[in-house]
Amino acid sequence: KEIEKYTSMLYQNKIDVKTILVAHLEFLNHQRNLISTHIDLIEQELKKETHSK
Repeated sequence: KEIEKYTSMLYQNKIDVKTILVAHLEFLNHQRNLISTHIDLIEQELKKETHSK
């Protein structure tokens, strides 16, 4: 949905490519942080399970 909005804005010359790329980069960095947090939590749980057996 956001991509469609950015694309139409780009065609209307209301936004430049760099702005779009920066927005995507921020989004991807946020996703990476979430994934890293999830990985850490899963690893911690697995370590607990391993030690408790």
